[in-house]
Amino acid sequence: MTVATLVVTTSLATAEPTIHEDAALGVELVAGRKLLADGHGMQAAIAACVAATPATASPLYWVELGAKGVVGAAKVHGAGKPKLDTCLAAALRKGAGAEKLGKPIILVGRIGLGGDEARVNETPVMLQAHDAGLQVTVNKVGYTANRAADIAQSLDGVSAAIAKCAPKRLGKGGTELAVAWVPGRATPKAKITALVRSGSAPYDACVAKVLGTIELPTPNSAMWLQLALAKPAEALAPRSDKVSLSKSQGLRDSMTTAVRSRKDALLACLDNRQGTLKQVTLELKATKLKVTKVATGNADADACVRKKLDGVTIPNAAAADTAQHEITLEREY
Repeated sequence: MTVATLVVTTSLATAEPTIHEDAALGVELVAGRKLLADGHGMQAAIAACVAATPATASPLYWVELGAKGVVGAAKVHGAGKPKLDTCLAAALRKGAGAEKLGKPIILVGRIGLGGDEARVNETPVMLQAHDAGLQVTVNKVGYTANRAADIAQSLDGVSAAIAKCAPKRLGKGGTELAVAWVPGRATPKAKITALVRSGSAPYDACVAKVLGTIELPTPNSAMWLQLALAKPAEALAPRSDKVSLSKSQGLRDSMTTAVRSRKDALLACLDNRQGTLKQVTLELKATKLKVTKVATGNADADACVRKKLDGVTIPNAAAADTAQHEITLEREY
């Protein structure tokens, strides 16, 4: 099963919506195969929405297609005006499945309307498993009016709460992939309804409740997430006849993954600061990481890097395992 990003763009010259399909949850994507068709005038409805209420930004959307190709729920957020978001969601509901798949699917993506463009970041972010027996990895995130680094930090902040949802899923089925939807708040105290779909309703409801606590920076902010769900990683297959060497390599590889999956958040420590982040030296002890050396040239940035990495759990490490590893991440000013 794969997750797809569906992109709807509007030509300013012709106001003719063009639909680009990149992946889907619930169906294998094949080149040249369309998932969402015009149905009952979807394209004309999108154009009419924009003509009546010009967009100031490009929003994100969530579309659920039923087994018979009927569009059910549709969410849009981030066009700059709530009235336009509502109109675009109604327009998407006029669409239909291009073919009868015999099972429901979900599409998430962007609607390109000019102005501030919605973005997609494909740098994986592994959330700490917190010994829950379930590794959640954000493979891709679509977002408006936000920064990928800040989103990664927000997700890290709720990782413990997400881990507590794991018992609602373990051993009870569900897909290996999931999608989630988190809209912005009209006011700071307004309640929002986040959505998660992974095939396990109790788990989905639990994680959705957690994601709903994340405070996005502006009312126009929104995000959707593509998630991978699996058991915590095991040590890599032996690369030699020496078991100790293979285990050591596996730990170093896992430490590298832990750092590189947080690359954007680490590099953000140098935002608005002079310095260079070239190398981070880590120590593994009792399954957790500790920064033993980082020298950006800026004390605040050093402290930021330590805060983001200290205590990160390495899933394939045993309590008695120890290791040291130096990893390169470079950004200069």
